[in-house]
Amino acid sequence: MDEQKSGYDRGNAFCTATSQQESAPQIHAMFESLDQNRLPLGSGKPDKYDYIDQNGHIRENYVAPMELMPRPFQSFARQVRAELADHARRTVNVLRWRLGWKGPHNPVSSRGMKWSLDGQTWRAMPHAIMLYVDESRYGGVSDEVRSEIESMVKKGLTEPTGHELFREAWEQRHRNPRSALVIVIAAAEVGFKQCVSTIVPETLWLIENVPSPPLVKMLREYLPKLPVKCKIRGVVSPLPDVLLEALEDGVNLRNRAAHIGQMTFAYERLDEVLLVVRDLLWILDYYSGFNWALNDVRPDIRRLLES
Repeated sequence: MDEQKSGYDRGNAFCTATSQQESAPQIHAMFESLDQNRLPLGSGKPDKYDYIDQNGHIRENYVAPMELMPRPFQSFARQVRAELADHARRTVNVLRWRLGWKGPHNPVSSRGMKWSLDGQTWRAMPHAIMLYVDESRYGGVSDEVRSEIESMVKKGLTEPTGHELFREAWEQRHRNPRSALVIVIAAAEVGFKQCVSTIVPETLWLIENVPSPPLVKMLREYLPKLPVKCKIRGVVSPLPDVLLEALEDGVNLRNRAAHIGQMTFAYERLDEVLLVVRDLLWILDYYSGFNWALNDVRPDIRRLLES
């Protein structure tokens, strides 16, 4: 592929975010000037740019720097860039969440923003908005999933905070295992609280303001009593003992690492805690109403849930 020939990795993915904007007449006039290779009225002096003459004419195939643009233009560009970046980022996050793709905590990178007056001829702006994603799992996206993702993004949904924290922990596991351990247990705690507040919205104040019992105790004793939105074989299946025991081990390790600085565990134990938390987050997503989430639970854990 052309991208790989240019030096990109096979795991890099690309997306383009587009938007139609109704601009004020003043802003539209500035774009018209740029379309004619002229600096807009009110631009800064181009003294240090040899491709722009003193009359404001921009040499063909060159782009005027944003710092010379009038303040209203800069403000408009920042607003559009922020909107596009937010939509692209949330779409990527929901895509990864929905399909269970692993990847770095922050896998997006800006590759360029362009503008057009007629939707046909596009010109570059100083800052980018094309993004790529580095994934370790590949596959196509069906029309059904694509439609579902679009609907979720339009409703304002994004990847739950627990999953975002998990990605951060996974990325840190080799370089900073203690941070990874602290973050991943926080991911489990946040994920459970978000699940409870989703299923029983009236508990939100208590969840946010009252100290919670130990995580494993809540998962063992409280979770099965919740009026979950999706059930397993018609019931709220208790979490498997193997999952709860590994999670309790992780909580104890976290407490020692965070409170007294002990780092006596092997990397294998950390990896198992990470994977158990990831399974837990998918189960909590399922109980919160996302019936596809159970597909991303590891097969051995799912078999125990369904047994």
